[in-house]
This record gives sequence, C-alpha cells and structure tokens, in this order.
Amino acid sequence: MIIKYKTNYHGDSIKKVEVVRETDKCVFTDRGGLRKVIREAKVSRFGSYFDSFQDAKDNLLLLSSKRIASVESKFNFEFKQRQKIESLDVESL
Repeated sequence: MIIKYKTNYHGDSIKKVEVVRETDKCVFTDRGGLRKVIREAKVSRFGSYFDSFQDAKDNLLLLSSKRIASVESKFNFEFKQRQKIESLDVESL
C-alpha cells in the first residue's frame, strides 16, 4: 500500500489514506469491507492527494492565504463604496 495525505473540500483537515495504486492523475483506494476499489482524481474540487503531510499542509495554507486575500479585496471594495455613499448629498445632484 502507498500512503497519501488527502485534504478536504473545506481546507481544514488532512487525512492519512492508504492507496492501492496511482497514476499521474488518479489514486485508487480500497473502500473497506466492500472490497471495491474506487478511482479518485488526485486534484479535484472535493479534495487533493499529496505524497507528504508537509505538502498537504502547505497546500492548505496557500489556499487559506488566497481566500484571505479575496476577502480583503471584497472588504476594501465595499468600504470604498460605503465612503462614496456617505459622501453623497442633495446638493451634488
């Protein structure tokens, strides 16, 4: 078995996973008692597989940084819009 580290969709956890085999784009995992091997993409919107815990953690930190930057950008835009609204007065019409 091959050990991989899987991040989840929410980007807040890492799970150690045993992989039966892998290709460049997919991993194959055994789903317990069902004895059914499931193919999953290594990178998808639902989670990603990494060779090391550190790679998985670094990826989560990068995604978190991108989400923070996006929120900051949205906040700054809304703050500027609010300043424009506050500066409106009836004489400027």
